[in-house]
Amino acid sequence: PYRAPNSWAYPSIPAAPRYQPQQPAQLQVQASRPYLETKIESSRAYVHQNLVMTIQVISTVNLKTLAAQLPDNDDVIFRKLGDATVSTRTRQGQREIVNTLYYQLTPLRSGRIELESVRVSGTMDGGSQRESGYDVVESQPVQLTVSDPEPGVQPWLPLHELELSASLSNDEMIGEGEPLTLTVEQRAVGMSGAQLPSLENQLQAPGHRLYREKSEYEGTVSRQGTLIGTRIDRFTLVPQQGNEVKIPAIRVDWWNVGRQRKETAVLPGRLLNELVRRPGEQGKAGGRESGNATGSLLMWFSSVSYTHLRAHETNDLISY
Repeated sequence: PYRAPNSWAYPSIPAAPRYQPQQPAQLQVQASRPYLETKIESSRAYVHQNLVMTIQVISTVNLKTLAAQLPDNDDVIFRKLGDATVSTRTRQGQREIVNTLYYQLTPLRSGRIELESVRVSGTMDGGSQRESGYDVVESQPVQLTVSDPEPGVQPWLPLHELELSASLSNDEMIGEGEPLTLTVEQRAVGMSGAQLPSLENQLQAPGHRLYREKSEYEGTVSRQGTLIGTRIDRFTLVPQQGNEVKIPAIRVDWWNVGRQRKETAVLPGRLLNELVRRPGEQGKAGGRESGNATGSLLMWFSSVSYTHLRAHETNDLISY
């Protein structure tokens, strides 16, 4: 389920995730100083293209707290994606604890942008307050080369992938004044669900009334640093002219940042009449899709959709 995004301001110092079991106290005091590993999805982007910045704080003991201080720059916007995660790894025979944070980085202007180094501070388990404090800085600053939006692509959606799907359910056979439930889903790679556009205007048609019932947004980031967003809009659709309903086609232009070209996702229109689909029948009448019986569901998907990134496994996603 969707949760409201975090404030743009730097977060207060949260409690860091804990990895069990802990090391003995005498070993914790002698632990080496934590260090940072950061990476950004790409050093090249478009204005308003979302990039994922991954910050990893590596230590040999549990961290009590950690707080990231991001560059203060009017040329970009940062947004925290979910909570910090904790994992372990072995490097040169040494067990290390890895606290990982994800941030969405969005450039606001074109040209070359250089950001100051990321800084993370907090406290470690064990020892006195003075002994357990840490303050580490990434040695390499972030450098971006940002291009202007492509003219003629409205709304401006710089993405890796966009898919559309829809479903129509009804409790009775299609008839004038009988409400239907229409659900339209957008799934994008490179943008959060809350940033995807409303498609309500494209669904309006003279033969029916359309009422928005509910909109749901979801965002996830994979451990590989890919931003995935979903927007689901539910409408009540009421036929106004006889016992058939025509659902218009939907077209969404978007900019493929990988192939650097304009592409279009198309959800085909549907024309349904009052016939009820009986068990074993094809559900076709006069070359048109027929209405469904009680509790049934008609689904369709984008006929033109360009997919360049594979979906990630569910257990490899972090919701925010």
